[in-house]
Amino acid sequence: MVDKRKEEFKRSFEKYYPVLCNIAYRYLLDKETSEDIVQDTMLSVWQNKKDLLPESELVPYLKVSIRNNCISFLRTLLSKEITP
Repeated sequence: MVDKRKEEFKRSFEKYYPVLCNIAYRYLLDKETSEDIVQDTMLSVWQNKKDLLPESELVPYLKVSIRNNCISFLRTLLSKEITP
């Protein structure tokens, strides 16, 4: 069962990673940070879900999670710049 989940995750990661990085890049305009956020988000989804969502639900879930994590990152960055 664990090996099956790993294979499903690996397949999903390889399939959607470039698309998700492009989404993150549109928010952040930084390739490395975009890749980090996508990796962290996908890892978090994998660690926190007993079963991966069906593909029809996984992609929208990941897109929204990526968007939210990018916005959160930008808020944190902005608050650090504002704080004296």
